[in-house]
Amino acid sequence: MQKIVEEVSAVNPVTVRLVGGPASIDGAARVREVDAREDKIKLPHQGGYEHFERVAETPAGARPVPEFHWTMRTKAAE
Repeated sequence: MQKIVEEVSAVNPVTVRLVGGPASIDGAARVREVDAREDKIKLPHQGGYEHFERVAETPAGARPVPEFHWTMRTKAAE
C-alpha cells in the first residue's frame, strides 16, 4: 500500500507558499511543491524543524495557492 501512496504523491503535486517563521528561511524555500493532500510541512532549518500548517487558499492568477502558516519550531533529536 505504501508504494501506491508514493506514486500518487508524485502525480499530485501542488505549489504552496510558506508564511511566517524565522526571517532566515530563504525566499526560495518558502515556495515549494508538496502533495496536494498535505496539511502540515516540517522544514529542516538550522538544527531543528520549522512547522507549518495549511490555513487558507489565496488567489494567484487563475489558480488558488495554498498557504501554510508557521506554527512552531522543534529541535532535532540528538
